[in-house]
Amino acid sequence: MRKNVSIIILAYTAGLIAGTTHYSPGPYAVPCIKAILDCRYDIARSIVDSAAAADTSDPLAPFLKLVMLGMRDVDFDTVVDSSDFFATFRRTAALIERYEQKNGISSYSRMISGLTKGALSSFYLRQGSYYAALHDGFKALDLLGESVRLDSANADPLVLLGLYDYARGELKKRLWWVMFWYPGSKERGISRLWTCHEKGLLTGTASLFALANIYFLEKKPEECKKIIALLEPGFPRSRFFLWQKINCLESQRLFYEASLACDLLAQSYAKEKYGGHNALLCLSMRAQYLIRSGQKKEAKQVCRLILNTPQNRRNKFIFKETEKLLRSLDGR
Repeated sequence: MRKNVSIIILAYTAGLIAGTTHYSPGPYAVPCIKAILDCRYDIARSIVDSAAAADTSDPLAPFLKLVMLGMRDVDFDTVVDSSDFFATFRRTAALIERYEQKNGISSYSRMISGLTKGALSSFYLRQGSYYAALHDGFKALDLLGESVRLDSANADPLVLLGLYDYARGELKKRLWWVMFWYPGSKERGISRLWTCHEKGLLTGTASLFALANIYFLEKKPEECKKIIALLEPGFPRSRFFLWQKINCLESQRLFYEASLACDLLAQSYAKEKYGGHNALLCLSMRAQYLIRSGQKKEAKQVCRLILNTPQNRRNKFIFKETEKLLRSLDGR
């Protein structure tokens, strides 16, 4: 499955948010978010660990670390370190509780709490643990709704609320036995995301990443193209951006250009410790785009490159499909 069209990624992308109209996060928040979206996880970890050591009372730094860990798992399409993820979740939840005991419940505290629950729900959803995902997902919605009620000028919680609205159709297909009563619509979800982009303090980029994916799913290539043009100057090498760019190029039927973006993405994954599977996946996608653009000779070369790569159990399906594709290209 192409993870870039997954609602799960949208939910994790929504986690890249911090701050309200009545709260100014430390100077580390913006560079940390930028590092996460650029897939520079070591840099993001260093930033949040330093911030957490400097201020042991604010839950924002451990929350951003939780987001980093979740986004890293999404990026590599595997669970890199579940013990670190759950330990960070527990640490964040404990700090939120202490923060509210000391400062009282606020739009900010409810927002961080809701987004933390949302990250946990997304983790469970990726693992197919639907009961756990439902429990924490609905708790996240309640907390974020409370955050907005406490401060109607705080647009940041609307990112996750908007994504849940949009995702309702997908969730209903998976969880039909409980989701039939869940309110919301695609239109309201998109509207909420635009509100986040326009009014949220730090939600602009996260909202745009989400909207780029949504417009691809909605088959609106011109809208997707506009958002890609806004994102590219700041994130030209981000793997999250490149997935969206491939979507956008496909929607415009620019298949050869999409194959080039796949190659760039494959090269990026090949440099990463946990990127081997996705590197081959991107090469496989590149071969398919080359065929669709009429470049069969080049597609054969890519297929042979894949088949010359050491095989493991996780890559078994990619190898089988590549062998079939190469046989068809050879007329066998």
